[in-house]
Amino acid sequence: MKWLAFLLVVFAVTVSALSSATLAASSGLVAIESISHAAGSEASEQLIFKLSEQIAPKIMMMKGNNPRLVLDFANSKYSGKDVIPLADGKLATAVRIGFHQTPEQKTRVVIDL
Repeated sequence: MKWLAFLLVVFAVTVSALSSATLAASSGLVAIESISHAAGSEASEQLIFKLSEQIAPKIMMMKGNNPRLVLDFANSKYSGKDVIPLADGKLATAVRIGFHQTPEQKTRVVIDL
């Protein structure tokens, strides 16, 4: 059930739209500029996505022995690390980022719970 608590926290993720959207404007893609993690109490963690423009991700949950929360950001790009370990995470252990080209370009963020 710890993934459920994390899921509720992720819905409170802060997505900030920045006025400096020149990088995204030049390519037509929204830039995911940074992904950061803040651990609160045992039942509270935050992932903060800093974007060049405001977009809402498609959110899916993958259940099973290794539950994961998946966020798809359409028409976006990310140039940071592919894996972000969360050493101080109690609900989430890592964030993995991948790219998909078809049917449209998107950045997939997978949060291991």
